[in-house]
Amino acid sequence: MSLLTRSLAQVLADSDAAPQDARCFFYDETRLRASARVHDQVLYRAERDACPARTVVAADGSDYTWRLDRVTYPGVDLPTGELGRSVGHWNPPGQWEIFEVLQGEIVVLTTLGPGPVELVRCHPGSAVCLRPGSWHLTYVPRGPAVVANIYTEPIRRAAGKYFSAPTVRVGLRQDSGEIATFAAQPAPAVVWRQAPSIADVIGGQSTLEELLASPTANGILKDPQFHCQELVPAWPDGAGVPIKEW
Repeated sequence: MSLLTRSLAQVLADSDAAPQDARCFFYDETRLRASARVHDQVLYRAERDACPARTVVAADGSDYTWRLDRVTYPGVDLPTGELGRSVGHWNPPGQWEIFEVLQGEIVVLTTLGPGPVELVRCHPGSAVCLRPGSWHLTYVPRGPAVVANIYTEPIRRAAGKYFSAPTVRVGLRQDSGEIATFAAQPAPAVVWRQAPSIADVIGGQSTLEELLASPTANGILKDPQFHCQELVPAWPDGAGVPIKEW
């Protein structure tokens, strides 16, 4: 297991080194940078490979290696009123990922692009599946939040995990005590949804960590496309999504 801490100042510096269209999209970035020069803040702490990886033989005979990370978000809003957040990035093609909220409340902002941006509200005990090639960014309306995520071994792009492709320019902020979206123009369509429970996603085991540790390989580990296809949006073709509206 390895530990990683990401602060606002670090993310801003990394973003500055990226191509213009791949940089982080923040609310009122000028004021944010002025505040960060005076007082930095931790965005999250991550435990990489928080439990042993699991390799299973997939339905098509290939191997899937699943890894688990655990991320803790302080849940403190940014000085501009933007919600506490992660960095945001695109998953590579072929990589499946499942999030589970262990504590607090998060909103996963995700899209396959082009198409609507989905905002999935996740309470403790809920989970969300992400299709390969998805953009995702985590916001924390109620923290501290602890989130576990499992993902298949990625086929990394040469450019790396972060800042490797154009950023989805939509975010969440506080507005008079309510959560509001902000976006670059022209703003994309936004759809709010409620995440299903972890039991609805993975079945028999109660947590993602138990899923990886189980002596029997759950079907979702062998064939995530088949088991997740009814739990994730079918953008961009607009097919029905069996996740409750809220």
